[in-house]
Amino acid sequence: SLRHLMDPHFLFNALNGVMHDFLRGERKAGLANLQAFRRLAVDQIQAGRGGWLTLDREWSMLGDYIQLELRRMDRPVDWTLLPIPEGMRTKQIPAFMIQPLVENALWHGLGGTAVHGAGSLSVEVRPGPADRAIVLVRNSRHDGQNEGKDHPINHHASPRRRRHATDLIRQRLALMEPRDPDALRLDTTPSEAQARLVLPCRGTL
Repeated sequence: SLRHLMDPHFLFNALNGVMHDFLRGERKAGLANLQAFRRLAVDQIQAGRGGWLTLDREWSMLGDYIQLELRRMDRPVDWTLLPIPEGMRTKQIPAFMIQPLVENALWHGLGGTAVHGAGSLSVEVRPGPADRAIVLVRNSRHDGQNEGKDHPINHHASPRRRRHATDLIRQRLALMEPRDPDALRLDTTPSEAQARLVLPCRGTL
């Protein structure tokens, strides 16, 4: 069956981070992160039962996930979840399909470039044709990440962590009908990486 689960290592590390907040006396941060962890746990249980979440709930889950991940990162990141278009908030999509791409953007695209200042991350959803949602995950890059590449767009380069995330998503997509060979596309330029994901939707716009 199709599993909609977050990486257990992330869940362990997130809970461990919450404990460290309290041990250091950072009660306000600890409570905020504990609430985010609790919401993520509830979302995972719900997704495990039905396998689908509304876009509104998915956006809330992504916000909690990013909050907990940034607590562990050693660099500033300006991030935004762009507003869901009117009429799409209650549309349902397969759960936890976007999160691996956000994880990859944070840890591969942004995690190793702290000396280059704040990075940027954005997640956007648009209505697509035939009951589809188009999701765009973008992260900033610096020129050093593209050294040795003399072409402006690189569709095929796929570091190990990015392959893991995309392989996971493609395995899930392969179980859905109709199958779309272009359902996941990765593009990079010297300044930006973008993942484009097309997902089926349930419900009416």
